[in-house]
Order: sequence, then C-alpha cells, then structure tokens
Amino acid sequence: MTRSPQLAVLAVDDDPDFGELTALSLAQEDSRFQVQTTTNAIDALELFAEYDVDCIVCDREMPEMSGLDLLRDVRTLDEHIPFILFAGRGREEIASEAISAGVTDHPQKGNGSDQYTPLADRIRDGAGSFRVELERQLTIDWVTDALIEVDPGWEITAVDSKAEAIFEMDADEMLGRNLWDVFPKAVETDRYDAYREVGKTNEPTTVEGYDEETRLWSENHVYPESSGGLSFSIRDAITLTE
Repeated sequence: MTRSPQLAVLAVDDDPDFGELTALSLAQEDSRFQVQTTTNAIDALELFAEYDVDCIVCDREMPEMSGLDLLRDVRTLDEHIPFILFAGRGREEIASEAISAGVTDHPQKGNGSDQYTPLADRIRDGAGSFRVELERQLTIDWVTDALIEVDPGWEITAVDSKAEAIFEMDADEMLGRNLWDVFPKAVETDRYDAYREVGKTNEPTTVEGYDEETRLWSENHVYPESSGGLSFSIRDAITLTE
C-alpha cells in the first residue's frame, strides 16, 4: 500500500534544453526526485496515464496545448495530483485562471539556478500532501474490503464479517484451517500460483476472475505481512446467478 520513497516528477516544457536542466537541477536539490521530461502536453497526458506520478511541473506557454489546458485535462483524471505551473511571464495574469483550474502553485520561472531550490520545496510539499491523501484513501478502501489473513503456513488467522457474507461461511468455519482446505478448488486455478508467489517475493499482487467454487467475480488484492503471512483484500465481489 505504500509507494516508493522516490518522488516521481513529470516535467513538461517545449524547450528540451530547459527541461533537461530542470531535471538535472531538481535531482541535485533532492536525490529522491526521479524526473521524467517531455516536450509536449499530449505526451505528458499519456505518461501520466501510464505511470505513477507524484507531481507535475509544467511550462505555461507551449504549442498545441498550453500548460493551463494540460492542467484542466489532468484535473478530469485526478483532482489531487500536485500540478505546478512554472510560468515564464505574466504570472499575475494567469493566477486567477490557474487557481480556478486547480493549480497547486504557480511560481515565476527565472534564469538562474536559484529558482530550483524553491521549486524543489514546492514539489516536496505538494507531493507530501498528495501521498498523505493517497494513503488515507487506500486505508479507506482497505477497510471497506472483505478481509482474510493467513499465517506463513496458510492457516487462516483472521476473517471479517464482510468475508463471512461473501463466502457464506461463519468465521469459526474458516479460522484455524488451511486456506486451501477451505477453498480446495482454488488450488486448480492461476490464483494458487499467484498467491504463493507473493509469499516468496514479498511483492503484492492483484488477481481478478470468476471463482467456480464461491460463484464470485472478485478483485483480490494480496499483501505480504511482516509476520510472513498474507492479507487478502477482496473487493467488488458479486455473487453470480444462474
């Protein structure tokens, strides 16, 4: 549920030299910054949709699509991602419009290296707040999912009421039993290998599909626990009828 300690920054500027300078300067300001650059807003939207991004830093004036236009499009996809509009001139002119569009900050673009220290501060502040909100939302999602936990030997150690309802079994029927004894048909599916792989790699995974045994279509998020066991968060499970 936690993201990498690195901060992924997407820098958008139609001047490739300035974009590269921004990437280099930000990396010097903070080694956690992983800056990816692009020279146009269309590519920026594609990158934003494809990768986890903690902050967008964008020039105001660009061909085809301006920084403000990109901001508006990004806000239709994500209301919270920090978006810093790095304006070369006319900062006061765009302030009201940028704020209305949901900009996080709109510092003046300068000529010297001194401009990158305050920019780095703004990125850290924005990305920090964004991650707090993201973790809060993930926690809410986690709490609202059905939950099953197993120990390193696959013995079921925790079952919540939502899991009882989904699988139509009382917790007492599952607790203390081996997961694969409770759900024997799962051994014959891809999820068996996927779950065991999480136990080996300590890397979370998500498995979707229809379960013939439980008659459920579900999205199962599997997380490794510090104890060596696993937690299963079962989301959007729908009982299918004939």
